[in-house]
Amino acid sequence: MFRGASTGVHSPKAGEAYLREFPRGPFAVDTHLILAHFYDDLSKVILLEQTGRRIEYKYDCFAPFLTAEPLDEQRRRAREPALRHYRRVMEAYPSHRGLKRVLENLRQEETRTWFHCLD
Repeated sequence: MFRGASTGVHSPKAGEAYLREFPRGPFAVDTHLILAHFYDDLSKVILLEQTGRRIEYKYDCFAPFLTAEPLDEQRRRAREPALRHYRRVMEAYPSHRGLKRVLENLRQEETRTWFHCLD
């Protein structure tokens, strides 16, 4: 669903378009989770770039979504939607411990779990 042909990651534009059209649609929660994972991973790629610890295949996977903006701004623009989409999923699954942990790790900028472009 919403997979980008050249990148191997889900298309955030397609996911956002689906949610605009069907905010409570049958795949809304799944789409929020896909978008949360996408933006979470993008945030990690940017953080690694900021700290000089680039993982080439992850960077290559997300390079089409990077801009010329300062990395701090790009990272903020990735973290905010990740947090927003995770919160929407948590509304549907409030007792999901794994999801709570992922959300808390992202809030504390200690996220380590990857969801796209796996080894």
